[in-house]
Amino acid sequence: PGLGSVRRTFLYGIAFASLALAATGATQLVSQLLGSLFGGVVLQDESFRVAFGLAAVAVGTPIWLLLWRAAERSLVEFPAETGTLGRKAYVYLVLAVSAMVSGGFWVRFIQGTLSPDRFDLEQLAPAAVWGLVWWVHWRWETAEGQPSEVARSTRRFYSYLLSTVALVLLAVGLGLALRTLLGGVYDQLFGGTLLLAPGSALWPTPLRDGLALAVVGAVGWGFHWHHTSAGDTESLLRQTVAFLVGVFGGLAAETWGGG
Repeated sequence: PGLGSVRRTFLYGIAFASLALAATGATQLVSQLLGSLFGGVVLQDESFRVAFGLAAVAVGTPIWLLLWRAAERSLVEFPAETGTLGRKAYVYLVLAVSAMVSGGFWVRFIQGTLSPDRFDLEQLAPAAVWGLVWWVHWRWETAEGQPSEVARSTRRFYSYLLSTVALVLLAVGLGLALRTLLGGVYDQLFGGTLLLAPGSALWPTPLRDGLALAVVGAVGWGFHWHHTSAGDTESLLRQTVAFLVGVFGGLAAETWGGG
């Protein structure tokens, strides 16, 4: 009961597409604004970015607001809509995409921060815009709750998917950082080059990349594994991720690295 599967799919499908368009346009505008404020004047050959950003925001934002308003009105007439697969799929798809996009650009921003010669303030634009998209939808989802088993299952899938991605980033980042540090110690002990050669960057590239991945991965994994899915210890999906990714994945990496 409710809107119906076809109408619900259309409503949230177009809402997702228009939101992605508006967020992409806002990213271009914020990026250009940061570049003009801290990197000089806006160049003439970059005017396309501004034009596209304005057009994308002007088209995507009203469509998304209209469709989201229609979805909110449907909740008054059909309260069961809050627990439908279509609505939860939209919300958690937005959360997953925005978290991954924002996390990826936060990695690049941290990498640039640790290497001043490659620092690019414009990387903050997509990280901030998509982070805001994630935060707004997370607030809505937290207030709405999970009134059905379908909603709870969709939340689990989102939580453990993001936990897995973040855990991989954390493990790879720590591996890169430790590999660089241990390699530097080995070189100093056995007559090789120093960890920081004269004239080199403050942070070697593998160490910088590893730390950036580790920081973002630790935040994402801690939030989704220990906060979002806290208390879900009896979930089959949680046990599957714990054993398949954590235990088996860790054992496989340990065996390969040790060999």
